[in-house]
Amino acid sequence: MKFVKENKVITLSSAKNLIPDVSDKTLYRDLQELVRKKILKEIGEKKGRKYVPA
Repeated sequence: MKFVKENKVITLSSAKNLIPDVSDKTLYRDLQELVRKKILKEIGEKKGRKYVPA
């Protein structure tokens, strides 16, 4: 969340750069959970998807 607050946006690839030891699938599920909790909001679809603070 610190990264999102500082940069205003996060993508799956930027999350992967921050936490390289975690699989893409797990990072995606974690981002989706933050969307479900209305902490983040999705913008775009598929590979172009970005997450911004809700």
